[in-house]
Amino acid sequence: MNDEIQMYKPFGQGLRAKPVNPSGRVLRQGSGQASGLSLQTVIRRMRLEDVPAVHAIDTFSFSMPWLERSFRFEVTENAASRAWVAEVEANGESKIIAMLVLWKVVDEAHIATLAVHPDFRRNAIGSRTIVEALTAAFAEGARRAFLEVRAGNTAAQAIYRKFGFEVTGRRPRYYKDNDEDAILMSLESLDMEKQMTTEETLAQIAQEVAVCQKCALYHSRKMAVPGEGPANTEIMFIGEGPGFYENEQGRPFVGAAGKFLDELLAQAGLKRPEVWIGNVVKCRPPGNRDPLPEELAACDEYLERQIAAINPKIIITLGRYSMGKYMPGVKISAVHGQMRRVGERFVIAMFHPAAALHQASLKPAILKDFAQLPKLLDQARAALAKSAPVTVDEPQEEPKQLSLF
Repeated sequence: MNDEIQMYKPFGQGLRAKPVNPSGRVLRQGSGQASGLSLQTVIRRMRLEDVPAVHAIDTFSFSMPWLERSFRFEVTENAASRAWVAEVEANGESKIIAMLVLWKVVDEAHIATLAVHPDFRRNAIGSRTIVEALTAAFAEGARRAFLEVRAGNTAAQAIYRKFGFEVTGRRPRYYKDNDEDAILMSLESLDMEKQMTTEETLAQIAQEVAVCQKCALYHSRKMAVPGEGPANTEIMFIGEGPGFYENEQGRPFVGAAGKFLDELLAQAGLKRPEVWIGNVVKCRPPGNRDPLPEELAACDEYLERQIAAINPKIIITLGRYSMGKYMPGVKISAVHGQMRRVGERFVIAMFHPAAALHQASLKPAILKDFAQLPKLLDQARAALAKSAPVTVDEPQEEPKQLSLF
């Protein structure tokens, strides 16, 4: 297998990133010539027109690069080949910045070559490409993966160990340019998200959500809304589903309900950049109707992975559908503004901010609930620090929330 060596050639000069929507695309910071730029990165299968750029990266990176016709063979003729590229988009211009070729033979996946352009290294682009390629290969039935890496390239070996690869052998004088030995490494099981940072995991989920077709909602979506917020937050807000403006922008709570939520957060001493905000469904239900059970089920995997990655101390549900995930069988009118311990975290049920826009009689209750939020947050933090339960108030009947959809 080819492995990266430090051969630098200027690339990306003059790139200026356009504003990137934080929905279903993966955002990365460039390095080297592209330092400081917010670039929209897409990991996808290699196409024939990518080959010249891929060959250029290979030539930049290796003392023994592949021939250009070898990459053409991988794309057009080799049935076992699974070739991938990472592509950045800026100012309407796309550039290939990384490539990976993997051979899937029966139940084995062999990483044949991997390279990231020097100006975009140290940004987890290589790791993201490995994750995408191996995830696809294991989904196709691969049960193990293996590769060769130069004995002297300890940095690459460390990266592969991060993904669970272990040294299983050695091939003497494998690399003909300097008779260097090759280290054989193999991976017997796949659990990529354990090997990624929280930011990388959330970015991976966002990319999956952007192209998800697990339910019928993808037919009418303009932009998926995976959610947004800091990866290290202690508080997650989970609403119900994107509306018109969210579908247009790919961000949660950007319409009238979002403006009201910002006011409620300020009342509670919180700011939007300090919390994570998402929904139980990632695409807009047509006409803002209620999400269907199969739509909730399709999105729940993504939401659970986001919760596991962030591991918040406190989850605040907004509306009856997100509340039902943690408090099934209860009425939001009976439990709004109250906190319960669910597993290792606390859940606070709140009316959806849009409820006040549709039913003015609910607004005083919503304002009151959010006014109590700082006290509830302090109680939850103290209880978690002591691993002790929190005493909650008895349910009280309040006006019933109407459907938000």
